[in-house]
Amino acid sequence: MQLTTRAHAKVNLHLEVLNKRPDGYHAIFSLMASVGFCDLLKLESVRLTERPDGECSITVHAAGGKYPELIETIPYGRNLIEMAAALYCRTAGLSGEIDFTIEKNIPSGAGLGGGSTDAAAALRLLNQRLGRVSEPDLRALAAQLGADVPFCLNGGAAICEGIGDIIEPLVGRVTRHLVIANDGIHVNTAAAYASLHRGQSYPVDRDALNRKRARIIEDFANGNLRNLTSIRKNDFEAPVFAEHPRIEHINAMMAAHRPEFAAMTGSGSSIIGVFESESDARSAHEALQCEVKHCILTALL
Repeated sequence: MQLTTRAHAKVNLHLEVLNKRPDGYHAIFSLMASVGFCDLLKLESVRLTERPDGECSITVHAAGGKYPELIETIPYGRNLIEMAAALYCRTAGLSGEIDFTIEKNIPSGAGLGGGSTDAAAALRLLNQRLGRVSEPDLRALAAQLGADVPFCLNGGAAICEGIGDIIEPLVGRVTRHLVIANDGIHVNTAAAYASLHRGQSYPVDRDALNRKRARIIEDFANGNLRNLTSIRKNDFEAPVFAEHPRIEHINAMMAAHRPEFAAMTGSGSSIIGVFESESDARSAHEALQCEVKHCILTALL
């Protein structure tokens, strides 16, 4: 029985990098939101038996989309879909063969969670088919795969903390149109984190974070971004813009179209423009698609 799911891209509407943890990871405080454009992942076949070693042969084939080459060029075992499926099988004590196909539409290295959302989709499909892992344990598996994967399991909009594994879903919905511009520039995420110089003793103002949390919750309850517009930041912007002036220029081009705000998502390299008016978003998209390699018109879900 084939199963299919949408793997939606995500954006960071707010992103602060806090102190470095004893385990080497960085704590974050972020507002993540799912957007309309997506990959399409299909679980084609599952041939598994009960065996405690959990050894699996997993295939992922490209089935169209804008960027099928992103799947075809990943070495075996490095694709996050394969890694998610292998982790699921080891946890469930299952061995055998699993086949996926994917329509790949989310560019890689863009701060849009393309690999993370595919990994989350693989976990969802396998648990829908097999039902061998509890929801809390599925979230724990997601956290082992990457900082964005736990959010991508359920999507929507949420305040994400810890290493991305502490998720507070937001009640209410903010309807906004987004333009996402990306010029294909690769940003080294590890280098971006290192450039922030966050040690274990880096001071974290929890009272300030709690005030921001309250303002974000209020925005989503009221269906607007008034508070967020005044507090929004992405700690990666300064070092990434210094290293890649072209990304800063794209941000300035986006801001020239007068969105509610323009910002970098994740550690880069995509710039997002958040618009209340669909017609304004379309105008910005028409102008920017002539200027950058990838330009996507979408909306918050």
